[in-house]
Amino acid sequence: MAHIDSHHRSLGQVVAAPFVAVFNWLVALAEASPKYREMEHLSRMSDEQLAARGIRREDIVQKVLGTHFV
Repeated sequence: MAHIDSHHRSLGQVVAAPFVAVFNWLVALAEASPKYREMEHLSRMSDEQLAARGIRREDIVQKVLGTHFV
């Protein structure tokens, strides 16, 4: 006896798919940014390592992005 399995997507999934794709593309674009990579690098440092560079953890975003977006 053969079994057939088909995958049906709901209307909501079909309607949301283009928006999900655009969102995922925007996230990938942001993650490819050198500024994003710098923020990730600094975020992985310990508080002591940041202090040695004269940076507080809460100032990472402002340090990397400057006055843009803050």
